[in-house]
Amino acid sequence: MRTGARAFNTRYGVCHLLPDRIELSRNDLTGKVVAWLYGKGYERLSVLYISLAVAFFLAALFCILIRNYFLTFFFLIFAGLDLYALRLNRGMSFAPVILRENIESVMYYPAVEGVSRAMFTVIYRNGDRKLLRRISLPGQYQNGDMIAEEALRMMRDEGLIEVNPRHH
Repeated sequence: MRTGARAFNTRYGVCHLLPDRIELSRNDLTGKVVAWLYGKGYERLSVLYISLAVAFFLAALFCILIRNYFLTFFFLIFAGLDLYALRLNRGMSFAPVILRENIESVMYYPAVEGVSRAMFTVIYRNGDRKLLRRISLPGQYQNGDMIAEEALRMMRDEGLIEVNPRHH
């Protein structure tokens, strides 16, 4: 296992493989919003999803009052989808720093041309919670195949991912 700092490009920034942690950095406006929204954990995102669901339910109630049942159905569907998305994202993490001692496994998913990007999935523990962090790699228009190969090699060299014969 190497112990120096290494880095590779991700879809939105850079992933730094440091001796004690994995650090994902983003310096654009979206990165700052994501850092604020997910910085303290899942609580802010939960409040956002629940607020949106309440707004959809209130809109549906208003539509019942004006007897527009089509819009009532429309808003109830969106409220349900919002709560479903909240449930699906419960175990997701957007933390910019993952300590190596907490990492349980790292999986690599190769790109399917025209369908999906290559990505890593990091499963780690934060206290008593098991969390999942996805690291998307650049797509084919940003030279994604070469970056994915290099990133996979770095992850293997760092001992974070085991060699899987199906994926190279």
